[in-house]
Amino acid sequence: MKKDSFEIVISFMQGVSWGIVVVAALLLFVIFYPFGLLVASLSAVFGASVGMVMVVFFEMAYIKMLQLKESKKQTEILTKIATSLEKDKKLSNN
Repeated sequence: MKKDSFEIVISFMQGVSWGIVVVAALLLFVIFYPFGLLVASLSAVFGASVGMVMVVFFEMAYIKMLQLKESKKQTEILTKIATSLEKDKKLSNN
């Protein structure tokens, strides 16, 4: 299936967001490790949650884009059905 440019950008941004999740979690864990394992773990979770918000945002954008494409396909099919019913209605009255 051919992807349009917006779909490619969304996929790229999802990948970047996952990269931010991993880098932020590891970086904050390493920085706060001298203060204790609990503090380091909590800071890693906090850092990962910031990136996860971006992941969720881009995933929602991708899902909405797919819903829009599906709605357009359904509208096209319903239009064809409506025109064929109108033709059948005109034929049956004559």
